[in-house]
Amino acid sequence: DILLWNMSIWEFNGQLLVQRITCTAYLNFLFLVIIVHWLVCQKKSMDIPNKRLQ
Repeated sequence: DILLWNMSIWEFNGQLLVQRITCTAYLNFLFLVIIVHWLVCQKKSMDIPNKRLQ
């Protein structure tokens, strides 16, 4: 019984770890998308005055 209980705790911890890794990966991806989006917007806003000057 104790061994079975230990196994279920290991499985539970494993699932938590997987969820945490998935969540972290998702947040990192979201963060990356925001940075890329921001950089693209910055570049566009820098390009507009250059076109006006020409």
